[in-house]
Amino acid sequence: MTGFAARVATAVWVLVLVACLALSFVFTRGYLQELQKNLAQRGRIIGESVSHEAEVALLSGDMAGLARIAARAYAARGLRYCRILDDRGAVVAAAGSRQHGTPPDQRIGRQIWGAILGVAPTVWEFRTPVTIAELQPRDEELTFFDHAAPPPEDGPQRQIGTVLVGLDLQELQESYREVLLTSLLLTAIVVFLAMIAAAVLARLLVRPLGVLVRATDLIAQGHLDTRVETSRTDEIGTLAASFNVMAESVAETRAALEEQTHTLEEKVEARTQRLQALNAELEEANRLKSEFLATVSHELRTPLNVIMGYASMMNDGEAGPVTDEQRELLAAVHRYSKLQLDLITNVLDFSRLASGKVSMRIEQFSLRSVLHDLHALNAPRVAERDVQLVIDAAPDLPDLETDRVKVQEIIHNLIDNAIKFTEHGSITVRAFTGLVRGHVVIEVEDTGVGIPPDEVPHVFEEFRQVGESSTRRTGGVGLGLSIVKGLVGVLGGRIGVTSTVGKGSTFRVELPIVLPRLEAERSLPRVA
Repeated sequence: MTGFAARVATAVWVLVLVACLALSFVFTRGYLQELQKNLAQRGRIIGESVSHEAEVALLSGDMAGLARIAARAYAARGLRYCRILDDRGAVVAAAGSRQHGTPPDQRIGRQIWGAILGVAPTVWEFRTPVTIAELQPRDEELTFFDHAAPPPEDGPQRQIGTVLVGLDLQELQESYREVLLTSLLLTAIVVFLAMIAAAVLARLLVRPLGVLVRATDLIAQGHLDTRVETSRTDEIGTLAASFNVMAESVAETRAALEEQTHTLEEKVEARTQRLQALNAELEEANRLKSEFLATVSHELRTPLNVIMGYASMMNDGEAGPVTDEQRELLAAVHRYSKLQLDLITNVLDFSRLASGKVSMRIEQFSLRSVLHDLHALNAPRVAERDVQLVIDAAPDLPDLETDRVKVQEIIHNLIDNAIKFTEHGSITVRAFTGLVRGHVVIEVEDTGVGIPPDEVPHVFEEFRQVGESSTRRTGGVGLGLSIVKGLVGVLGGRIGVTSTVGKGSTFRVELPIVLPRLEAERSLPRVA
């Protein structure tokens, strides 16, 4: 607040200074102009008086009289000099020493500054002509007693001489200095008093503002019981009263917020406990579900394997001769049992992925051998259709160091999905080194029905197949691609799909050659 008070005091002081200087200038200028006017009038009157007195003496050539007139004017009038000139400009009488003078019509400003600096002329010179009326009688004029009638006053005049009067300006310059010094002294006194008044005014104005600022700082620090005490009834008093009302409102609002916060914390704590209990229940339910699925899958897989084994034995004739019709029935039993076994396996894999309980068995193997095994496994299925299964493995395909079973399951599910939706044409499985260092790319391309654009973002969702009719025709529960995506994520890879309706689809899987967790373990320092 000291800076604000200083600015207020300075502003008031500057205004008073400007006002005092302006008033002093106007007053001084008016006074000096009046003084100059009076002095100039005095000089003209003296010159005219001497001119009238010297008229007769000049006409009669009375040089002694002219000298007495000049001396009398110089002695009685307080002049610097008085000179009388004839009509030829020659000095016929003089009193005092003539000095360089200036006409009295000089501007007052130059006289003022000249008086201050001491360079102004000290003499004003007045030139007054000495004239007489022309004595030329007119023809029509009558003469009485040989004396002509006096000429009219407005007749022609003839100059017979000149009076030079040098008026002393010492008095004027002293008056200039006195007035200027008096004005400056009064201005300094008024400005000094104005400075004191401005400082007092600024203090009176800023003090209540300082109280408000300190109260504001206290409230900002959390002291909401701070109030401003004032007995003033002006605008500052109104501001203080409004500040107190605001402080009370802030205190009430904070109290309400603290109460609501406390209530909200209690509610949040209660709901957190409830959510924790529900989460525990969900975890327990998920654990029970996983155990149930594992148990059910095991219990279902065992009889299915038995059924498939007996069907194979009967088909081989171990239980007696088998007719062609019985072989067809046994093949159907084996086929549908294998389908149910695959469904149960998918459900079990999905359950394990959802629960995060996925075991890893890391080994080094050839991806090329995995592809050939899958080709041999799926060859009987594609043989039943007008579809050709092609394996295209790059010559420089490196060995993988990851979970062989999961890689095989990923490729098998993609091939199985392609077989379901491809009626004719070909299914091509490509494997090559990816552009990203340390990765291999596996592509499964088919010439099937393709995927509509609006279905592409949902193909990896669980229990989702393309179109209801397709689902009914191909069978399954829609877990194959979701399991593929989960397994790819477990192995540190990524998967994508491109498809054109009526032309087929291409699933692209990119896997690291070495499992990322195994690579991280290898990078750790070994302790002997």
